[in-house]
Amino acid sequence: MLKNKSYNRKMKKIFLTLIIVLMVFAFGCSDKEKAALESEMLWTNGNIGAVQNGPSNPTVITLEQDAKVVAVMNYHYFNDGVKPGTISLIGADGSEYGPWQSKGRIGQGNVENAYWDTFPNIELKAGEYQVVDSDPGTWSQNDESGNTGFTEVRGSYL
Repeated sequence: MLKNKSYNRKMKKIFLTLIIVLMVFAFGCSDKEKAALESEMLWTNGNIGAVQNGPSNPTVITLEQDAKVVAVMNYHYFNDGVKPGTISLIGADGSEYGPWQSKGRIGQGNVENAYWDTFPNIELKAGEYQVVDSDPGTWSQNDESGNTGFTEVRGSYL
C-alpha cells in the first residue's frame, strides 16, 4: 500500500507538470518565461485533488541545496476575477526576497489568472523559505497539500 501511495504521488506530479507544460504552450509566455516554467522542479505541493481557497497553514518550501530559482508559481483557481498580485519568499533567518509582481496564466477550465507566475532569477541558499502571496484569500489549497497554498518552484541546483 505504501508503495502504491508513493507511485500515485509521483504520477500526480507528472500529470501536474504535463498540464502546466501544455498550458504554457497553449497560452502566451515569452521564450525566456517558457524556459523558466519548463526548468527542473525544485519543490511543489500541487496535486490534482479538489481545491478550496485560503490556506490555513503557512506554505514553507525546502531547498535541499543552494539553488538558482527562475520561476515561482502560485495557483488561484477560485479567484473571483482578482488580478495577479505579488509573491515573496521569507528565509528562516527573516530575509525577504521579493515581492515579485506575478503574471497571470489561464488554468484548467479556462479560468483566467489561475496561475500566478513570477520569474525572480535569484540564487538562494539551501534551507526553508515561507511563501507569501498577496491574496491568500484566493490562493488554492486542499487537505493533500496540508492546507498550504499550492506553490511550485523551478530552477536548478548549484
